Formats: sequence, C-alpha cells, structure tokens
Amino acid sequence: MNELITLQGISAAALVLMSVAAVCSIIFHTFKNGISPMPSSWKAGKAAAELLAGEMETGSIAELGSGWGTMLSGLTLRLPRCTITGYENSPVPFLFSRLLLYAMRRTQVRILFRSFYDTPLGSHDAVICYLYPEAMEKLRPKFEQELMEGSIVISNTFAVPGWVPEKTVILNDLYRTPLYLYRVGNRHSSTISFTG
Repeated sequence: MNELITLQGISAAALVLMSVAAVCSIIFHTFKNGISPMPSSWKAGKAAAELLAGEMETGSIAELGSGWGTMLSGLTLRLPRCTITGYENSPVPFLFSRLLLYAMRRTQVRILFRSFYDTPLGSHDAVICYLYPEAMEKLRPKFEQELMEGSIVISNTFAVPGWVPEKTVILNDLYRTPLYLYRVGNRHSSTISFTG
C-alpha cells in the first residue's frame, strides 16, 4: 500500500514539474518571439482555407508560426491535394500540433521545429500567417525577395505594411476580423464579407 502511495506521489510530482516546465517554455518563447502562440479562430481558419481553395487545388503552402496546429488541420481538410508545411519554434505548441495532426492522420502536412525567418520560402506557392505588426514589417522584404511572382500571402488580422491586398475578407465575428489576401506583384483590391 505504501509503495502505491509513493508511486502516486511521484507521478503527481512529475506531472506538476512537466506542467511548470511547459508553462515556463511558453512564457520564454513568448518573450523571445514577441507574441504568444495564439491559435487562429475556427472562423479565420475556415475562411483562409476557403480563400486558398478558390485559388489553388495543388501546390505547396507554408504556415508561418503554426502554433497549436488549428489552422493546419483546417487547411488539410479543405486542400487535401496540397502539401502543407508549418514552421513553429516554440516547443510546447510544436509538440501539441504534431500530436494533433498525427491523430488526424494527415499525411500531406509536416511541421518543422524552426524559425521561419531563417527558412527560404521560395518553394511555396502560398504563405499563411497570424502574427503581429512588427513581424509583418520584418517579413515584407523576405516575401518580396523570396516569393515568386503570383504567390499568395494570406495574413490573419495584420496587414503587410505597404502592400495592397487583392482581397480583404471581413469575418462575421465579434472583432470583424480581417483576412488579407495578397498576390505577389498584384496591385488591385476588393473587400468581401465571410459569414461561414
């Protein structure tokens, strides 16, 4: 009986230590990256997947800062013939998203543990992100230098400074969240509402 109580105590202590380590890791990477790993809303994920599905049936998609995998899982359902790569450098969301996509048995997606700032993006036909204004400012020259003419960039909430979106989708949510679709080299724009 005493051995069982000791094992339960050790298990509880290990669980507490793992939880504290996970929280500390998230806090550390929040400060390092300048943003917490905030998942995209279900509506944003669905609207982004619909936007991309209207533009491509096959090709390569990158999600920059794929976080908990919520956007990736929606993309895989709507775009089953595309290869999708998520880039995430925060260990806890990275592991969670790997488990999520493994459980969903999604074979056309991979998640890489690395910074997207240090990763060439030229092999991707589309890039999707939910970051913050300073990151979009930093990514603009990277997009301009690395992405091919006609490549698509979709940004959730935050615009690419100085770029004109080809489409702006306004979500039917509390914040009227905008999704910006850019096509590298295009200067025409329109605005639509998404009620899904």
